[in-house]
Amino acid sequence: MHEPALEIIDLELWRGERRLFTGLSFSVPPGSALHLQGPNGSGKTSLLPTVWGLTRPGTGTIRWRGKSIEAATDEFHTEMTYVGHSDGLKDELSAAENLRYSLGFHRRLSDSDTQEALAGFGLDSRTSMLPACSLSAGQRRRVALVRAFVSGAALWMLDEPFTNLDTDGRDHVFEQLAKHLSNGGSAMVTAHQSADLDGLPLQRLGLGG
Repeated sequence: MHEPALEIIDLELWRGERRLFTGLSFSVPPGSALHLQGPNGSGKTSLLPTVWGLTRPGTGTIRWRGKSIEAATDEFHTEMTYVGHSDGLKDELSAAENLRYSLGFHRRLSDSDTQEALAGFGLDSRTSMLPACSLSAGQRRRVALVRAFVSGAALWMLDEPFTNLDTDGRDHVFEQLAKHLSNGGSAMVTAHQSADLDGLPLQRLGLGG
C-alpha cells in the first residue's frame, strides 16, 4: 500500500465564531482522490485553502510526504495546484496570458504549448487571445482548470471543477483527473454530484454530518 502523499491529523477549523469541524483526520495516497461531501456551510470550501496554507486551522497538523507543510512550505507549494470556486482570472489579461501568469510556481509554457493546452479544452486560438472579461462563465472555468491540467503538480485541489461546464467539458475534467491519478498523482475535489466522479479511484469524506 502506498504511503500517504497528504496527511491531515486532528484538524479543527473555525469560521468566525462558528466551529466547522474538529478532530478531522484523513490521508490521500498517491493514485487516489478524496471527494469532499457535505451541505453548504459544512467546511468543504474552507478546508481546501487551509490545506493549501492560505488560512490557519485552529489545531491540527497537515503533512506532505511526511513533512509538516509549515516546515516545507516552498516544496509543498511547488507540488500542488489549487483551483478555487472563483476562477481567479485577471480580467484585463487574455486567456493565454492568464494561463502563463498563473503557472509561475510550476512551469513556463511557450506560446505554442499554451495554445495547445487551451485548444485541448475547447478554447481555440481566437478565444485564447480575448481578455478574460469577455469570456463566458464556462470558458473562464476552462481556463482556470487548464492551469491544473498542465501544471505537473502532484496534488490537485479542485473546488467544484464541474461548475458552468457542458457535458463535453465535464467529460474532459473526468478524463484529466483519471489520467492524473493513473500517473500517481493525488487530488482533493469538492463536487455536488457524486456521479461526476464515479469510476475514479476514490474515497469519500462527509463533512457536517
